[in-house]
Amino acid sequence: MAASRYLRKCFQIWVKTMRVDTTFASRSKPSETKEPKKQYYLVFEGLVTEPQYFKGVEKYRNKIGIKRNIILTHILREKGEERLSNPIRLIRLIEEFMNDSSLVDKIMDFLAENELIQYSASETIKADLQELIKNDPKISVEDIVKFLSKKEISCKTKNIEEYLESKNFNFDKNHDKICIIVDRDKKSFTKKQYETVLNRCSEKGYDFYVTNPCFEFWLCLHFEEASKLDCDEEYAKILENGKVSANEKYTYISMKLKEMQPEAYSLKNKTIKFEQYADGIDRAIKTIEETQRYSSNINDLKHTVGSNLGNLIKEIKN
Repeated sequence: MAASRYLRKCFQIWVKTMRVDTTFASRSKPSETKEPKKQYYLVFEGLVTEPQYFKGVEKYRNKIGIKRNIILTHILREKGEERLSNPIRLIRLIEEFMNDSSLVDKIMDFLAENELIQYSASETIKADLQELIKNDPKISVEDIVKFLSKKEISCKTKNIEEYLESKNFNFDKNHDKICIIVDRDKKSFTKKQYETVLNRCSEKGYDFYVTNPCFEFWLCLHFEEASKLDCDEEYAKILENGKVSANEKYTYISMKLKEMQPEAYSLKNKTIKFEQYADGIDRAIKTIEETQRYSSNINDLKHTVGSNLGNLIKEIKN
């Protein structure tokens, strides 16, 4: 048992924790615009609602008015990391991911994740791969697969190619952006942690987007009914965002969103129908900007209801 745990721990030095969602990014051709391409890498704390929302933004980009040179790319957390969503952990995962640029490392990741290699053989295989690629930097994946087969490692060219594509991360610090999108959940995201993440993002040049108390509040603002939330009594309940359903399973804001638009949001699955939100994006931005009790200032959002997601949307729109 101890040996098994040791092997799993050793394999963790290979298995990276994030990957590019290749179904998410825009595939616009460079010839469509004279402006240089600008890639926004989106890292979400949430696993369902936020990715669905921004996939909707991508799908309806023409209707919303997203600039033609903007590419939206979702950075996924790997299996085993899905529930590790604390913003401090997200920062660490991003840093690990951005440092993972070696073809050899990616191939070793693939072999480890698919349990195609024994730990005892790992260093030898890695050294052999390094030598192989050093001698032929333009070697094809097919030839790498043939090489591995000689080492009694059986895998398909297509599977490795798909894996490498999912790991493709060409970040240009002069044009591209890393965007971290989280909830200001005071129960799991303390003030000290908030300051830590804010400072780390500033140091690294990451954009930090926060909704207080949660992303569902930003969704509420897409609808006219959200005007009823602008009062002292509602503000206090929103900021607290406690569990209010009969079985204390759902939060106050989630219940409010469901009441506003029953068909647009699923309480059980936290899924949305983005087409019902697309027309309300400008309303959400305007409500944050014009409602005195709400804020879009990243420092104020530590303790004030609001969101700065509108800043991101405005930045990528025409």
